[in-house]
Amino acid sequence: MTARRLVAFVAFVAGVVLARGPLTTGPARYQRLSDVVGPYVEKLGDPRADSRYLDSKPYVLLFFSASWCGPCQEFAPQLTRFYARYSKQHDFEVVLVSKDRGADELRREIQEHHMPWVAVPFQNLKARGQLLRWYGGDGGIPNVVLIDRNGHKLASSYGALGYRGPYAPLQDLQRLWRSSDPPFSPST
Repeated sequence: MTARRLVAFVAFVAGVVLARGPLTTGPARYQRLSDVVGPYVEKLGDPRADSRYLDSKPYVLLFFSASWCGPCQEFAPQLTRFYARYSKQHDFEVVLVSKDRGADELRREIQEHHMPWVAVPFQNLKARGQLLRWYGGDGGIPNVVLIDRNGHKLASSYGALGYRGPYAPLQDLQRLWRSSDPPFSPST
């Protein structure tokens, strides 16, 4: 590679990194996820589950979704399959951040897809709004955002070049685990 090509390549890579922003982003004053979502999260069969267990998780997938969103409804069973396959051997959690229009829609979505993970209660507008501002403002839904326990955004359905799809953050999480499994997709 000539020096000229090397300089052009380095400039290109720097441009992509700068356009994407820091490698990890997140809130400036993040302490614990339970501080953001409040003392309770909603879970299938338990509308007031204690949220403090989230603070011990090294990774959390925030799933921005809505019951009226067709692509979200297509992806939700796949996310449930991913969770069932990996949650026992890897320490992570999924948190549904609903963009539904009402609490009944949120509960119906949780029940319909037998979501084994938790959701930010619909009534907690402050938490849903804060998570949306910090992590979900990249675009539409479905949007899956991978954060670490310090609130740093590690991956998202949206990247520097646009929409990567909801499977990309799952595959990024697999890479963090150094998984030897094939990248998770609808066919795996």
